[in-house]
Amino acid sequence: MRVKRIPIFEGDLLDRAKLDAVMARMVSKVQSSEPGTLDYEWTVSEDGKSCAIFERYRDSEAMLAHVNGFGEFADEFMAAVRPTGFQIYGGASDELKSTLAGFSPSYYVKIGGFVR
Repeated sequence: MRVKRIPIFEGDLLDRAKLDAVMARMVSKVQSSEPGTLDYEWTVSEDGKSCAIFERYRDSEAMLAHVNGFGEFADEFMAAVRPTGFQIYGGASDELKSTLAGFSPSYYVKIGGFVR
């Protein structure tokens, strides 16, 4: 069984209208063209000042496919959100780590617990 990659992106919300617009386009594209993306959930804090994106991928290759497709949305996304944190849970391939290096993510590997 492959270890699933779970990234959580966090950021300060700069422009909610811009976030809603880019989110709609990104969710539509990911849902229709990335079968290895298992979860893709966008959230905002109750006070509307920050957002978080929870993602879950089948494996490192599926996450790489997603990251490589981000470029077409990058400028619009960064106009809506200022990144404050990016965590990757479940390990990552060297290629994925190299691709994500510019985002300065923190990596975590499972040491215990369970999934139902």
